[in-house]
Amino acid sequence: MTLAQDELLKRMARDPGPGLTPVAHDLMTQIMDTAELEPRTARVRWSPLVALPVAAALAAMGWSAAALLSSEPASALAIKETADSYVIEVKDLYADSRVYERQLREAGLDISLEVVPATPSNVGEISPDAPGWTSGSFPHADQIKTIDRQGCDLGVGRTCPIGITVAKDFTGTATLRLGREARPGEEYAIIAALTGQGEPLHCKPFYNRRVNEVRASLAALGLSVKDYAVQNGSEVEEKDSVPDSMYVTGGSLTEYGKAGLIVSRTPMPEDLIRTLLRKEGCE
Repeated sequence: MTLAQDELLKRMARDPGPGLTPVAHDLMTQIMDTAELEPRTARVRWSPLVALPVAAALAAMGWSAAALLSSEPASALAIKETADSYVIEVKDLYADSRVYERQLREAGLDISLEVVPATPSNVGEISPDAPGWTSGSFPHADQIKTIDRQGCDLGVGRTCPIGITVAKDFTGTATLRLGREARPGEEYAIIAALTGQGEPLHCKPFYNRRVNEVRASLAALGLSVKDYAVQNGSEVEEKDSVPDSMYVTGGSLTEYGKAGLIVSRTPMPEDLIRTLLRKEGCE
């Protein structure tokens, strides 16, 4: 495939910028080449925080005064201090990023956090929001990790805890993006290919299917197609509608309940499709 297809998926996120996680970027890159996938950012085990009165929590769990940033029920973050790290659970997924930053600063962490809409496979995933970063190893992977969402499936509509752990010996500065579920009307800031693990059409008929077939598959899941990116060699044209007979070669959710498709008048090579399916774990 061509570099243009990778760029098209990025456009579908409207302004993903550096917010694409390594996983999301890898899934999209599959559409344009056959490079090896990079592993997901390492995670740690997680036990949901229990809501206790502040005094009882400090006594029973050994929290320090600095670890609990606010005793108010409306706190945007719940922060627990363990022997070697801070465990941070996002309690208010829609708070202003300045609220998160204030609480993190009070804990002595020079971290800025933004929680943004993400497609299903990227809910709970973390990425650096750094100029120039689009892929590759997460810069602080050994010290800042996502919380393992035990018991979660990867389907649309999951509601698992979202959070991170930060090593106590982390003394640097980090600007982070954390994926959350989108609300109606929101565009995704972190995306992945429709065929990626955890996304709506994973291991379902997709590549080289006609537009009307894929549209029907999405409709059965309660999704519609918002727009199309038509490939013709190195040229690309964005359209609101295309003939049903065109071939689908890629795509992504672009906003809540809506997808964008990459289409072509000619089908993809069958050997490339087999490679993509194998990498997606569908063979």
